[in-house]
Amino acid sequence: MRDRHAPRLRTHGAVIPNGSRLDRVLLWAVRRVGGALGHDRVVSTASNIEVRLANLLGLGLPHGAGLDAEVNAAIATISNPDPVVFDIGARCGEWSLQLRRSLPDARVYLFEPDPACREVIAAQEIPGMQLIPHAASSQPDKLRLLHVVRGAAGLSSLHTRRESWFDQPGFTTVPVQTVTVDHLMLVLELPSVDFMKIDVGGHEFEVLKGALAGLRNRAISAFSFEFGSASLNARIYFHDLWDLIHPLGYEVARILPTGRLLPIDSYSEGCEFFRGSANYLAALEGRLPRHLVVARDHSWSLQEGG
Repeated sequence: MRDRHAPRLRTHGAVIPNGSRLDRVLLWAVRRVGGALGHDRVVSTASNIEVRLANLLGLGLPHGAGLDAEVNAAIATISNPDPVVFDIGARCGEWSLQLRRSLPDARVYLFEPDPACREVIAAQEIPGMQLIPHAASSQPDKLRLLHVVRGAAGLSSLHTRRESWFDQPGFTTVPVQTVTVDHLMLVLELPSVDFMKIDVGGHEFEVLKGALAGLRNRAISAFSFEFGSASLNARIYFHDLWDLIHPLGYEVARILPTGRLLPIDSYSEGCEFFRGSANYLAALEGRLPRHLVVARDHSWSLQEGG
C-alpha cells in the first residue's frame, strides 16, 4: 500500500506522488551523470550509465516534470522560422508559451476541451495562438464525455482516470465535441504541420489515428506523445503505438530526464511501463536531432527492459 504521507511532486498545477526513494535517487544520479557528459574522458562511460539508470527508472521525463526538456526537444526538430505547431492537450498553455519564447513567430493551435483550462488560455490573449475548444480523437463531430478532476486543471481525460496515485478524486463530466487532426488541417488549409505535441491522458493512440493521413503523407514532420499509467485507462500498450508509428517512417526516442534522447530501435516488452509516465519524440527518418541523442554502447539499450 502506498504511504499517503510520501513526498509529492507538484507539476502543471496538480499534486502527484514523487515515486519511491529509489526513483528519486536514480533520477538524481541520471541528472548528475548527464551533467558530466561535457568531459570527453567520460562520455562513453557516462552515456552508458545514463541509459542503464534510465532503464532502471523505467521512464523518461517522470510525471510530466520536464517541461524544459520537452520543449527543447520539439524546437530541435523545427527548422522553419514561422512553424505551424499543434499543442494537443494544451492544459493551461504552459508548453506553448515556453515554445513561443524561442519561436515568437510560431503559429500555435491549442487543442483544449477542459473549460477551466480554456478560461486560463483565453485570459492570456497571446498573439499567434488559436484556441481549438474540442477534444482531438480518431473521429470528428462525435459527442464524448470529458472526465474532469475537481481542483486539478489539466488532468482531464476522455477516459475515467483510475491511476493509483489519485487520492479518491472527485470527477465531473463535461460533454465535448471531437475533432481530428486530419480534418482540422483541411479546414484550416494547412498543407503541413512542423510539430505536434500530444498529451491527452491516455487518448494519444486515438489522436494519432485521427492524424493518419497527415502522417502517411509526411505532412507532419515530428511529434511528441506521452505513454504511461494513463494509457491503462484506455487499454493501450506501447506496442499499439509502435505498430502505428514506426511503419510510417518515423524514428522514435524516449526523452530522458537530462533532456537527451534515447532511440528506440525496435519494440520490446521493456517499453511497456505503467508506473509513471514518459514522453517520447517521433520524427521523420533522418530528422531526429542527433546532437541530443545519447551516445551509447548498443549492448546497453532500452531493449534490456524498463
